[in-house]
Amino acid sequence: MEQNGIYKVYIEDVSTFRMIMWRCRQSGCDEILSPIVARDPTGSSGSSKDDPRYCRKCQQTVTNPVASYYVTMLVCDMAKDKLTEYKLYSGAVETLIGCEVDELLEMIDDVPDLLELLRIALRGSLCDIFLRSEKKDEDVVSSIYLHGRNGLQMLFLKN
Repeated sequence: MEQNGIYKVYIEDVSTFRMIMWRCRQSGCDEILSPIVARDPTGSSGSSKDDPRYCRKCQQTVTNPVASYYVTMLVCDMAKDKLTEYKLYSGAVETLIGCEVDELLEMIDDVPDLLELLRIALRGSLCDIFLRSEKKDEDVVSSIYLHGRNGLQMLFLKN
């Protein structure tokens, strides 16, 4: 576990295949229910908002889940020359990718391989991350600053 603070890192890899999750938002709950898979190898389009889900925390069926980001990112800490894996949630992922989750879901309909393209585009990016410790064995990136373009800009802007 790292100390809270700012670290300069290179992105080695980003888990984009299951980066969009359904969350329960009933009665103040924030439990992750299941991933939204944009497209799997069998050609399935993944789960929809209307599929019933059960929240173990609330102990009830969730009728209106909310889409949100959840990403793990493998980075190389430049000061320590060490690989470390961190978790990122919606706010930090929006900065990394360059859009809110609903916008990305719409883009995926038009570009089915978009999540893999983002993963490739972000590899090797230099960024500053600010860490906060959630639990004693979990470091979460609370904010991120990319030196250069965000993921979508890297893919869609020429210069």
